[in-house]
Amino acid sequence: YLTASTSEGFGLTLMEAIGSGLPLIGFDVPYGNQTFIEDGQNGYLIPSSSDHVEDQIKQAYAAKICQLYQENRLEAMRAYSYQIAEGFLTKEILEKWKKTVEEVLHD
Repeated sequence: YLTASTSEGFGLTLMEAIGSGLPLIGFDVPYGNQTFIEDGQNGYLIPSSSDHVEDQIKQAYAAKICQLYQENRLEAMRAYSYQIAEGFLTKEILEKWKKTVEEVLHD
């Protein structure tokens, strides 16, 4: 899954991608992508800077797509995406909310 967004708050499409077991490629920005992409584990983060021009961005994405297939890590990355997705299952989110509410009530 390729994401070209540089301003993603949560990234519902990213969550859907990991829930489908897809490797992800996206910009290394301090929100969204870093929540779902662990560089080299279930995809790749591309350095983001204001100096990137369109051709450099295209080359960076193309290089990561090639790397994904050349390293033959597609299945391992797919499994890692599923592993990350488990943290967003309803039962996991429910437990996190329960813990947060208990902490607020007891503090």
